[in-house]
Amino acid sequence: RLTDEEVAFIEIECKPYLEFVDSKLTILDGSWTPDKMLAFITQNLKNTNSQTFTNIVIVDTTNAIGADSGQSKVEALKKWNQEYCLQILRNEKNTANILLQQQDKNSSTRQYTNRGESVMDKYKPTLEGLGGDKESANSANLVLSLYNPLTFGEGELDGYYPSNFEGGFRMLYVNKNNFGDVNLTFPYYFNGKTGIWTPIDEGPEEFRKQKSL
Repeated sequence: RLTDEEVAFIEIECKPYLEFVDSKLTILDGSWTPDKMLAFITQNLKNTNSQTFTNIVIVDTTNAIGADSGQSKVEALKKWNQEYCLQILRNEKNTANILLQQQDKNSSTRQYTNRGESVMDKYKPTLEGLGGDKESANSANLVLSLYNPLTFGEGELDGYYPSNFEGGFRMLYVNKNNFGDVNLTFPYYFNGKTGIWTPIDEGPEEFRKQKSL
């Protein structure tokens, strides 16, 4: 049974988010071909009164996008990224397109000493490793990667020690940026209980002393 405090928390903190999701969010569940995805999105655009529509496409990897009849996967990805997202949805329909992808783990590299001993697995997200799909990186003006270094066994990263935050450490990495600098890293603390992201402003020395938030 829920306590009065828990009911109040749901009413005050959670209900507004649920109402927003119910009224604003449409989910396409499953692997779709570019033609079907475009038809579904443009149909929903007709049903909204908003002048600006945010189209967010989330797939495990972009290779989950199926190919239309007579096309290869490479041709389908190129059509989705360059023709549909960049030309039709962005330029003609005035949408903001955000594609979320997983990193291809096979793209990780390993460093060795002169004796051939393994130093550490270096695993920073790369453009080539985004779902094995080069078209997304080529089409995008900005590519940001958010990842957990602890997932790949990194005990120390750019002077930071992720384990001090007991699994809540995340790193935002700038892979590509047509508007400014690249290869930048920004540390964040993610509180899984509240879902809140907090930038870590402290320097490496202060971060080492911090055990948890």
